[in-house]
Amino acid sequence: MQVPCPVYIFDFDGVLIDSEGEPRRVGVEALRQAAGMGRVYILSGRPPRDRGKVLGVLRSLGVLAVVEDVILGRGRGVPEEEYKYERALEILSTEGCILEVHDDNPRVLDRLSRLARGGLVLHYNGHCTPVRGHTTIQVCREARGRHGMI
Repeated sequence: MQVPCPVYIFDFDGVLIDSEGEPRRVGVEALRQAAGMGRVYILSGRPPRDRGKVLGVLRSLGVLAVVEDVILGRGRGVPEEEYKYERALEILSTEGCILEVHDDNPRVLDRLSRLARGGLVLHYNGHCTPVRGHTTIQVCREARGRHGMI
């Protein structure tokens, strides 16, 4: 399925892996579905020194090959939502659009709300659900029916 604006942004921690470093099945499946429809960017607040670790995890999950770019590097004292907004603007200027943003931080989703053409998808406790707009990701649409809007 081809979507008109095939650009997805995914957070790393809390979306693809949990606080123990274990994979989040729903987040990984959502990323795979997104990659089947467009281009996927990983946008994480982790420091650049974690690049090897992040790439290793993505490789072990079998998704590294379908990720367009991994963007890391939030500076000290820079709020996560501001850092991600600035990097998302760079993605927007390169790609021309952003369809969906998948994150576990509601403040990030709120800050990026004007940039996403489709939806904002909150990942929490191993689930995902759109909190604004719509999602093209089947696993998150199914979750919405089970868990409702939050």
